[in-house]
Amino acid sequence: MRCIQSAVMAVALIVPNPMPRFVLHAQVKSTRPVITIHARRYQFSPANITLKRGQPVKLVFVSDDITHSLTVTDLGLEVRIKKNRSSDVFLTPSKVGNFQGVCSIYCGAGHDQMKLVIHVEK
Repeated sequence: MRCIQSAVMAVALIVPNPMPRFVLHAQVKSTRPVITIHARRYQFSPANITLKRGQPVKLVFVSDDITHSLTVTDLGLEVRIKKNRSSDVFLTPSKVGNFQGVCSIYCGAGHDQMKLVIHVEK
């Protein structure tokens, strides 16, 4: 019998770890409330929101039609809400009261009716 020697080649396959070593932002749990507000001709929805003084909140603004804006002068809030995009604002109200915001980009005949009231309580 003849002895056949064969060469055996070892191949190491290195597979990168499919799990990232960081935590995605969406996976981080937050105690900060999130309120989504839709802007469309000629209204904000909801048109009234209630916040607590000193409590941080994330406001997510979404335009359902064209570019809008919201200005709440007494809270120092000003945000441009572009069409087909969301705009995030982080706010920690420091005063108690009722604060009226208005759309500050002309959007048509009913523009002056486009208001949002932010109620801040203790």
